[in-house]
Amino acid sequence: QWSWNIPTDATHFAYRQSNNDGNSYSGWSGWFTDTSYSPTLTENATYKIQIKCKDSVGNESDVATSDSFVLDTIAPTAPIFTSQPSTPSNDTTPTWEWSESSDITQVQYRYSIWKNGSQLGSWSNWANLISYTPNVDSGTYLLKIQAKDEAGNESSITTSNPFVLDTTASGIPSPSSSDYTNDTTPTWSWLAVDGAVSYRLKLNGVSKGDSNATS
Repeated sequence: QWSWNIPTDATHFAYRQSNNDGNSYSGWSGWFTDTSYSPTLTENATYKIQIKCKDSVGNESDVATSDSFVLDTIAPTAPIFTSQPSTPSNDTTPTWEWSESSDITQVQYRYSIWKNGSQLGSWSNWANLISYTPNVDSGTYLLKIQAKDEAGNESSITTSNPFVLDTTASGIPSPSSSDYTNDTTPTWSWLAVDGAVSYRLKLNGVSKGDSNATS
C-alpha cells in the first residue's frame, strides 16, 4: 500500500504505476479522493508509483515519485552440504558445512538436528551462518538446514546424510601364546570383539599399528 498526505487546497488525486522501476509508467488513473493506493500485484518486479493532486478549480500539482518496491515471491535455492562428518566416528563435536546460495538476496539460514529419528529442540534462529558444530553423545544424527531470502521466502529443507557417533569402548581381546619357545616368529591370537573394526598391539612397549587381523 502507498499512502500520502493531503496538501493545502488539494481535493483530488491521480496516480500511475510502473513495474520496471520507473523506466516507464501506465496511463494516469482517474481523479479520486482517497489518500492511499493498494493494488493487487501478481508479477515479481520492481514497482514505483507517481502521484499528483489538483485543487477545486483544476490546478494540478507537480508529480511526486515513490521509492522502489520489490515484489519477490520466489523461494531461494536450497542450501547444499559441502562438508559432512565422517561416519561412524567417536568425534563428539562433528561439523557440518553448507554452501551459500547463488540467490543475490539470500542472507540467512537456520538448522535443526535430529537424533535417532527425533528432533532435538526446535529450529534455530535465522542467522548468517554456513556451518554448525554441536556437542553430541552416542546416536545417529541428521542435520536439516533451510534458507530464507530478504523478502521472507523460505527454501525447501536440505537433510544431511546420517552421522553415527559411537563412543562405546569395545571389549578387551584375549591373546594366547606359549610362555617359552625357540620360535623366532611367534604368533599371538585373540578372539574378535563385537563392535571392534581394528586392533592395536605393542611388542615390548613398541606400537605395531592398527590392523583388522586377529593374530
